[in-house]
Amino acid sequence: MIPFVARGCAAAISIVSLTVGVSCDQSDAAGAPAGASASSCSCPDLPPPVNIEASCEPLLRFSVAGEKMSRKGGAADGADWVCTPQNCEAGIVVFGPYTEDVPSGRRLVRLSLRAEGASLPDEEFAILEVHDAGSRRRLALRGISAREATSRDGAWAMLTVPFSAPAQSKLEFRVNWLGDGTLRLGSMEVF
Repeated sequence: MIPFVARGCAAAISIVSLTVGVSCDQSDAAGAPAGASASSCSCPDLPPPVNIEASCEPLLRFSVAGEKMSRKGGAADGADWVCTPQNCEAGIVVFGPYTEDVPSGRRLVRLSLRAEGASLPDEEFAILEVHDAGSRRRLALRGISAREATSRDGAWAMLTVPFSAPAQSKLEFRVNWLGDGTLRLGSMEVF
């Protein structure tokens, strides 16, 4: 089992690709996914950490550059969406898809992203926000530094954010780029 573990309560997040997943069919008597941590987060708006097994299929999977997401600035580069200071202003650069296809309960979204050429590697580079557009409520928020989103071998950084999906939600995932260097976004998955 290769777990994707979301720990702690960060105030900001960076996003390259986003994955939102649903809990596995394997659950304990309380309905928690098999292998889920019993520890809780000190932030009241975030659920406790959740482990998602690699064998679990996401509820949703889509490319950030695809038609399901809306964008402000940036440009497609194959299947990736790329924001640079030349083609994009700092701020929310990707948002959507306003999906109602995620059942209520504890969920996890995973975004693949990469930072390139950032001048402030230890500073916050990007933020990922999970939002319920129906109730206009933020469900989770997490940031990532350029160093965390940079790889010498070109591998994607995977940003995971746990959240609780309310019943009848209309989920939106927002990526806020702070304008330093290049932000390369891949895919999102929801579990």
